[in-house]
Amino acid sequence: MKRIAAVTLGLLAPLFSSFSETLRYTVPFEISESDISYSISFSTGGQDTASPQFSGILNAKVAFDRETLEVTECTFLDGSRIYWENFSLQTQSDVTYEGLGTFPTRFSFLFEGISTRLMTIGDRGRVDPANGKLYDDDIAAISDQGVGSITIGIGDVQETETIDYAVEPSEQEIVSSPTIAVERIKDDLYGQHFNFTLTFSFDEEESETIEGSNSSFTLRESGQLTATYSYSETTPFGSWYSFNKWSFDGDELDSENEAGVPLYLAYALGFMAYRDDQQAPLSLRYEHGNAVLRIPSDYRNDDVYVEYSRTLQQDSWSMVPEAWLAGGYPSLKKESSGEIMLTLPFVDPPTFIRLRAEP
Repeated sequence: MKRIAAVTLGLLAPLFSSFSETLRYTVPFEISESDISYSISFSTGGQDTASPQFSGILNAKVAFDRETLEVTECTFLDGSRIYWENFSLQTQSDVTYEGLGTFPTRFSFLFEGISTRLMTIGDRGRVDPANGKLYDDDIAAISDQGVGSITIGIGDVQETETIDYAVEPSEQEIVSSPTIAVERIKDDLYGQHFNFTLTFSFDEEESETIEGSNSSFTLRESGQLTATYSYSETTPFGSWYSFNKWSFDGDELDSENEAGVPLYLAYALGFMAYRDDQQAPLSLRYEHGNAVLRIPSDYRNDDVYVEYSRTLQQDSWSMVPEAWLAGGYPSLKKESSGEIMLTLPFVDPPTFIRLRAEP
């Protein structure tokens, strides 16, 4: 009795093709944490503290080295805004004025609807790769929405000054260099995954002597604002899988779709996803004393290698003779199209076949 050929499908494939060293992404940083406090105080006593919250998206073009993760550019793009939660500060203390006597003196700050736009001056925002600091002179922060007011009261006399930033935009001083860091989270079948963190730190104190007195007034700003974003750089395989992933229940290369085809082999052969109610894409039939393996495919994403062995020993695998392939070796090349048809002669011992894909 003739022994039919046994067919096995094996799979060996590198995970990633090569990437360029420098990456450039447009990163929509989202403010994830703000812990900033403001305080006012008199040297003679009296203090008030407020800790408003901040929100916003800081769109930036970021360039960094894939291997070292050193950032060399962070350029703020249109739409980069920080929104301030409404807050007020107010405090009072008795202050002695020369020749006038002692009076209760009040300071009050009120901020409503403030929005600050960040922008890069020039073509690109430079970053010191040694410490991730953005250069201050490349950044402008302009408050152009909302209203701020300061009220000063001495005894029964009170004066208020109000600024509508939509009418009179005001440039805010960048008191400390923000820093940017990139962290590689993981590499997997579908791409490389990064976390971006942009951090603004504040620690500024300004004091001013109250005219006509020996007392002073101090305004202090301290804390940190952090904006983050997670980004995945998808491989071609990852894009294909994302489009077809509803058809698979595994995330390993040797996971099979419902038609029984290994995941990466399905990608290499250009298959779309197959449900279990559809005909399997591989078929084996017998014609004129030979077994014929048919692999229909519209295109190939990777080169496909068809190898055979008589013994299944590790070092016994060789490329099948070109005569066994209806289209010859060119039909196995990346981006070739059309069905692969393989004729397997009946022999003793049997012939084992495996398919291997390589980018």
